Amino acid sequence: MNNLNEFKAESELGSPLTFLDASAGTGKTYSICKKLCYLFVDSNEENRIKPEEVAVITFTNNAARELKTRIQTFLTNEKEVADLKKIFFGKIS
Repeated sequence: MNNLNEFKAESELGSPLTFLDASAGTGKTYSICKKLCYLFVDSNEENRIKPEEVAVITFTNNAARELKTRIQTFLTNEKEVADLKKIFFGKIS
């Protein structure tokens, strides 16, 4: 974790909506991936989410693919399986 904002993005559970606005190289993609993996796997049962309840929306298709790849990598490293086919990955048109 690089900074306090990444910690906040990973640990805040109060809102169903997460919006990150930061400059390049600050860890936005990492923070989003870690928060989603936490909510799929590590959180207690009442805070755990289902993949079909998630929409990951970015500004480009390339960014959406990158997020999907990183989430798959994080979940594989955790030895956990979430059905990523149920997550909506897309871009703002």
